[in-house]
Amino acid sequence: MDNSWNCTSRIVLLAVELDCHHRKLKMNMKFTDYNSESDIKSFLDNAISLSSDGSRFYHYTSLTTAIKIFKSKKIHFSKISSMNDIIENTWCGKQTVKDYFFCLSQSKECFGMWAMYGGLKSDKRTNGYIKIAFPKSTLETILKSGALGVKAHGLVYANLKGNEHMSSFSSELYFNNETNKNEITITKEFAGYVKDSSWQYENEIRLSINSMSENEYIDFPISKELLLSLKIIPSPIANMDKIKKVFIKELSKSYNKTELENLFEANEFSGCLRI
Repeated sequence: MDNSWNCTSRIVLLAVELDCHHRKLKMNMKFTDYNSESDIKSFLDNAISLSSDGSRFYHYTSLTTAIKIFKSKKIHFSKISSMNDIIENTWCGKQTVKDYFFCLSQSKECFGMWAMYGGLKSDKRTNGYIKIAFPKSTLETILKSGALGVKAHGLVYANLKGNEHMSSFSSELYFNNETNKNEITITKEFAGYVKDSSWQYENEIRLSINSMSENEYIDFPISKELLLSLKIIPSPIANMDKIKKVFIKELSKSYNKTELENLFEANEFSGCLRI
């Protein structure tokens, strides 16, 4: 009986050791090494630690939206159908994705993002387009809270255009300027994790909430303490003094002036662009 127990124990220990070894191997693998949809998906679920910048993530938006976030102490999570990539929405289909997303970019500065969201239009110099910088530690706090089941994952980019009506397709995948050439077969299980390669410049990660709600948005509460850990950075052509003045005036009832002033950070490319 003792021998039988010892044998069983050794088998269990060996299984645990093999599992640990397998996990270590996966941790040391590069994006270019993966050759299955499930492995790529697991890789992307470590989005926060995979950031090319590593310390901050950026939400490009308008001053009006930033004021709403700080007033309400909530951020909007949107359905796929409300987002900018119609090709992704077509491929995912209404029945596939039950997640709501809040989108962030890993790119510290992206003129493509400013152009897409209005920050490089000459008539927007004083109206205010900004990016909100989320420190990695703030996102980790949000994720650890488990509120509304919030999670995070990265995105890969593929040749989705032309395949948007297919239930599955094979493609090279792109992530953080790396290319996986293994022609991995992508199925609907990957919905919400992939966009067309033309969107690579966004270098996107997503916070997600799984819900059966039929609403266009889900509001996610964020504390004043976490809001004050963020930074507001105007677009390269914006007038920061005017943006700051409007922001402080709108939020003076909920925050003190010093708190609001400390949120602002100059854009390093301010004055460097001719539009």
